[in-house]
Amino acid sequence: MNIIDQKVVEKRRNLNDIIEDLKFVLKTIKKENALEEIEQRLNEPYTFMIVGEVNSGKSSFVNALLGSKDLAKVSPQTCTDKINVIEYSEEPYEKELLDKYIKYIGRPIDILKNIRIVDTPGTNSMIVEHEKITESFIPEADLIIFVFPANNIEAGSAWSFFEKIAKKFQKNIIIVLTMKDIAKKEQIEINYQNAKVRAKDKGKETPIFITSSDMEFDGKEDSGFEEIRKFILDTVTGSKKEFGKLESLANQIKALLMEIKEDFYKRKKNLQEQKDIINIINKNIEISKKNSLNEVELWIKIILENYRNISKKVKNKLEEEITLWKLLRRSFSKKENLRNLEDEIKSLFIDELLRTTKEISSERSVKFINNVKNMLNKNLEELKEIEKSIDLKNIFYDFGEQRNKLIDNTINKIDEYIKNEKFMDLIKEEKLKSINSTIFSGTGLSVLGIILMASTQISIFDITGGIITGLGVMTGTVFAAFKKNKIIKKIEKKFDEGEELIKNNLESNLYGVVELIYNDIASLFSEFEANIITEYEKLEELDKVLDRYLERLKEFTKSLGDSMIFTLTMNPCLDRYLYVDKLIPDDTIRVKRIKDYPAGKGIDVSRVIKELGGVSVAIALLGGHNGRRIEEMLDEEGVIYSSIRISYETRMNIILEEKTQYRMSMPGEKVKKEKLQKVFEVLNSLVRENDTVVISGSLPKGVSPDYYTGLIFSLKQWGVNVFFDSDGKNLKAGLEAEPYCIKPNTHELSRLLEKEIDEKNKLEISKYARETLEKYKLQEILVSMGKYGSVYANWDEAYYAYPVELKVESAVGAGDSFLAGYVMKYEEDKMEAFRLANAAGNAAVLTPGTELCRKEDTMRLLPQIKIERL
Repeated sequence: MNIIDQKVVEKRRNLNDIIEDLKFVLKTIKKENALEEIEQRLNEPYTFMIVGEVNSGKSSFVNALLGSKDLAKVSPQTCTDKINVIEYSEEPYEKELLDKYIKYIGRPIDILKNIRIVDTPGTNSMIVEHEKITESFIPEADLIIFVFPANNIEAGSAWSFFEKIAKKFQKNIIIVLTMKDIAKKEQIEINYQNAKVRAKDKGKETPIFITSSDMEFDGKEDSGFEEIRKFILDTVTGSKKEFGKLESLANQIKALLMEIKEDFYKRKKNLQEQKDIINIINKNIEISKKNSLNEVELWIKIILENYRNISKKVKNKLEEEITLWKLLRRSFSKKENLRNLEDEIKSLFIDELLRTTKEISSERSVKFINNVKNMLNKNLEELKEIEKSIDLKNIFYDFGEQRNKLIDNTINKIDEYIKNEKFMDLIKEEKLKSINSTIFSGTGLSVLGIILMASTQISIFDITGGIITGLGVMTGTVFAAFKKNKIIKKIEKKFDEGEELIKNNLESNLYGVVELIYNDIASLFSEFEANIITEYEKLEELDKVLDRYLERLKEFTKSLGDSMIFTLTMNPCLDRYLYVDKLIPDDTIRVKRIKDYPAGKGIDVSRVIKELGGVSVAIALLGGHNGRRIEEMLDEEGVIYSSIRISYETRMNIILEEKTQYRMSMPGEKVKKEKLQKVFEVLNSLVRENDTVVISGSLPKGVSPDYYTGLIFSLKQWGVNVFFDSDGKNLKAGLEAEPYCIKPNTHELSRLLEKEIDEKNKLEISKYARETLEKYKLQEILVSMGKYGSVYANWDEAYYAYPVELKVESAVGAGDSFLAGYVMKYEEDKMEAFRLANAAGNAAVLTPGTELCRKEDTMRLLPQIKIERL
């Protein structure tokens, strides 16, 4: 018989394939390392520790158990003078650590792919440090095998070490009596019984096996090794135990993926906020552009109005000067001759137009630029807000880093534009290539002003060319006076043509400038917006990939067959005990000791399940430092949990312990709606049909009791058995969804039914329990009666468990221990589950404060639980 279940090997391989595929996916978000510990736990071999005195037959036993004569050294002399860790290696090796007490031996033997042997020195070895070093391997051991010769179990050092391990560690231990082929039958029988009694006296009843390594290698059926292998399969390496571990690991991966999805959700929300800011930036650009277009429109109107005014002056001047008398006078004057009139008109028109246009341009371009700068300053502030919102600690992509660099670059550009009007260089480059801007040197105009002047200049010289040509003919003689009306009409026509030309030039240039400026500004943000959209799409895509893996993990756990237990704590807290000698008013109170406990009824149920050797997943809403502290303590206890992170601090209870207790309960905060919805999502991703969910305790501040109704209803729709333990309105609301079982105490049952109940009367309590069962269509009900015992009822029968007489240290946590004990076994055997529930509940009163039951107390009390059918 192989001591490794091939079904377990296959399922391990299946889960390992999922992990390897998932690592490739998580590598893109730099989270692949998060799977390393789970992968290591999945693939680590079972550790068998072999303990016994020198020459007790340890090495021969190891070789026979694993079917290889080459694993451990066998010699009449002492061979194991140090701890030999024997493990799989494709190439044989032997490696000693620097301390010289531990030796690693690698062998290419297939069985070692799944089993690692820690072969210890004899417990009576002369090596001083051996016991301390041996003890360091115990936490990793799946099975500790104490080896004694069948003809002599008087090994004091081995029994001392047995007692130490039995009391200090909760480990699988067996005793093996070796070399039965050379011992007398009477010796074997006596030593078997003595070993049984001695093991119990030393603190642990263990299975005892009688073997012969030589008989095993000779192929004899009664070597005793088949019984050991069967025990190992049943308790250590078999599917019944290992499937629980595999499911636990699969649930840890699910919890990890849910955490990542939670971060995705936060990240997408953050990206949406950034996108909203970009929309504000784009809106600012749009409004600024509209203002700039309005400014340009007004600018052109003012320029044209100014043009018309100057044209009118020129016309008036000509009407005034083109008279016979004035033209005759000019024809005889050396200073004011007819040619000078042409220059005067030209000077009046051009100089006045250029001067006034410069003034108008200076004023309007400043307003134009200030409008652009104001918009850029606003957008600069918005960008800085985005920069504040980017949390690189929670970013899985390089996007955040890219965006930070992009923001810095954009901010620098905007800053330079605002300070130096750098964006005008672009305009100058594009719009003034063919214009000799030196004409306007010394004007003090901005580039925009120069563009305006240039546009006007083109028009002016175009117009004056025609006008001056006409003047040259018409004003160069006194006879012009006789053609005055014709000259004036011709000039008016030229002025009108000039106005249209100026208008077209200004509109073409200035509106083009606006487009150029705002296209350039928009381009500063377009890359940023594209970066956000790309990341959002990638997150969406990865979110869907993770959903597929969650479904794959769900199918994997479903294939394991056995159901899983989950607990849900909606309103957990951290219990902090302050131990003091004496409370003195108006004086300093010295705290002697501080002790923290993770609190919350569902969390306590999971803690008890772990203590009693079971597996569950504790789901809780946790936040802040207190939430992290609870997680740390659960890690220390080895409780598997899945936190739904909240933004506020998990509440704390302060318990001041003097001769009596003073309990100060801190208020909690309101939970956001999305976190309440998250509970549904997490449960939906973790649980499967026929699983068990224990919902215990109160709801957070501000959450309606109806929340429990919807939650329990959903779980039932998913085919889950719901155990519900609450009080008052919460209990009544939850019962509307008809959970599988509730566990009230007599006071809670009394409040539920609104009836006085005698907590000592088992028959009355049984009657009310059945009434509750029928009224709310439950499958089962458990009623704890404190020191008076408990009642269990289903649709067919009811039972009463008698209490055990004990010295009570604290009754806190007894109800949660009771419920945990029942939930662990109810699917296998209802009465054994009820018995374990009462043993755990009674054991809890033996521990102080809020400490829960201990396994050793529970197992000791289990045979004392007396159950009676009612």
